[in-house]
Amino acid sequence: MSIEAEEAEAAVRKIEIVVVVAKHDKRHIEFHKHHVTGLEIKTRAGVPPENDLAVKRDHKFELVTNDEDVEIHDGEHFHVFSPGTIS
Repeated sequence: MSIEAEEAEAAVRKIEIVVVVAKHDKRHIEFHKHHVTGLEIKTRAGVPPENDLAVKRDHKFELVTNDEDVEIHDGEHFHVFSPGTIS
């Protein structure tokens, strides 16, 4: 990442996403950058790295792998599933 890109990321206001672990367990977590990995989301939410993580876009769940860089948006919801649930 270039120095300019790093400075732009540092200037980003907080982005809050929701990680839905269970029906009554929704964890609000904050980042100060638009691009994070699936593992960063799981770690901040206190979710085991082996669990599946998905984001719902266009009415479909899309798997987010641990190493995948994903662009996040304020208020976006990610969902946690048992390992191997999302393919």
